[in-house]
Amino acid sequence: MRSPLFRRHGRELLGNLGKYVGLFLMMAFAVSFTSGFLLAASSIETIVNDMRETYRIEDGRFACDFEPTDDALAAVRELGVTLYPDFYKHVNATLEGGDGAGGITCRVYPTRTDVNLPAYAQGHAPGSPRQIALDRVFCENHGLEVGDVVRLGDSAFTICGIVTLPDYQALFQNNNSFMFNALTFAVAVADPAGYKALGTRGEVCNYAFVFDDQALTREQRTDVEERMMDVLSDHDASLSSFIDAEDNQGFCSSLLWDSYSWCFPAQPSNKRAPCWEPCWQAAGASESWCCTTCSCQPSWGSSPQSSALQLACACCAIPLRTCIITATAFRPITPFGMRASCW
Repeated sequence: MRSPLFRRHGRELLGNLGKYVGLFLMMAFAVSFTSGFLLAASSIETIVNDMRETYRIEDGRFACDFEPTDDALAAVRELGVTLYPDFYKHVNATLEGGDGAGGITCRVYPTRTDVNLPAYAQGHAPGSPRQIALDRVFCENHGLEVGDVVRLGDSAFTICGIVTLPDYQALFQNNNSFMFNALTFAVAVADPAGYKALGTRGEVCNYAFVFDDQALTREQRTDVEERMMDVLSDHDASLSSFIDAEDNQGFCSSLLWDSYSWCFPAQPSNKRAPCWEPCWQAAGASESWCCTTCSCQPSWGSSPQSSALQLACACCAIPLRTCIITATAFRPITPFGMRASCW
């Protein structure tokens, strides 16, 4: 004899059809969203891991007040690192295209072929002494395009390419700066002959290095780097800076090694936001912020451009631009893919 419960379940299902359909759709959406999120995270992780090999990203760098001797460099290589000379020059720049701005400091590198390889968004690498490739964000801020003219010192250069260098994903002129500067600081790539024509004034003896053993732990890397500094000091090389890649603010991936998200209206976390436009960044939860106009403490106010919140002065109501991460990011890969949004 069939149980009457079968008829009861059928009547209950038909009577509450809308509720069960809603539950089914909610569960299907939750499963689809989670699966898509995990798939996207896996794809991003794969791209980031491939970036290191694709663009031959350095493990660190050091700069000296004068060029070290061959013996000093040989002693450093014996510690298990490969060195790449990565000299650059600081040159005053004036824009003849775009908004015609002046008073700009341009850090010019010769064409790179071994480490921190450039990624060209437009145009091509410099192929003549009077061609130059300029940073993408800097060009966007000043309305520069391929074919515009930039004056470096007394020489005029034509922009042949819009480029991003992997070690300048964020334009920090100094690694200890609180904010990057994409308005009056730029990085550029020049043809070797064009780089040489700029003279030797303002040249920095910079070296990028890559560990021969990529399986080293952070503690082992630190130990090797300390020995590198000792060796350079023993050979009378005057170090002006020594930066591990994980501490280099120019590498946006070094700013956030762990997954993170910002949840507004809570204040930003103590992790830096990888944004590639001029905007405010959170450097630490213990920092004290104030308005540059009236020196008052800022408060949180709503933004008409976003449902999130922005930092604004309580007295003069001057908004301080803030980075908003629109989704949970794992390891930022801009300018090669995902980016944060700014307003």
